[in-house]
Amino acid sequence: MMQPFDGNCVAPAEVKISAWDFVNHVITLFLLAGYRFKKYTSLYFMTSIFKSRVVHGALCIIAGIILIYFFLWRKLELLHAGVGQVSYSAKLVAFGPFFIVFGLYIMIVRPASLKPAEMQSRQQILFWVFFALAGLAGILSFLWFKNQLGLMGYEG
Repeated sequence: MMQPFDGNCVAPAEVKISAWDFVNHVITLFLLAGYRFKKYTSLYFMTSIFKSRVVHGALCIIAGIILIYFFLWRKLELLHAGVGQVSYSAKLVAFGPFFIVFGLYIMIVRPASLKPAEMQSRQQILFWVFFALAGLAGILSFLWFKNQLGLMGYEG
């Protein structure tokens, strides 16, 4: 026979669940509830999200921010801290701003294709203008980084 509920709840002392188990439980719940919310859990809905140019642009911008943080900002922090020698990659310093500008192009223009041969002439012009701006942003960030190195007394 069950004891009647007296209103006092005692929580277990410690409940440990790994992040993987939590994600696994959430996915299982979504799959079990899928019969009710088919349009939100279907493969079609998920693939339509990842085919979106807005998502692609946002992913490019996030990649650019990550590159700037790890390969430009963190290097400058180490140099300001007085570390004797820091190695850096010129390409990775320049690719951060390039990805940000190119991600903005993808989000704003939302081209049907990123292949210039498949674009109309007006879209090709816009593509090459944004590509040049992205390249210019990358070159300027690298030159700014080298200038910062020179101001701190390091040889670039």
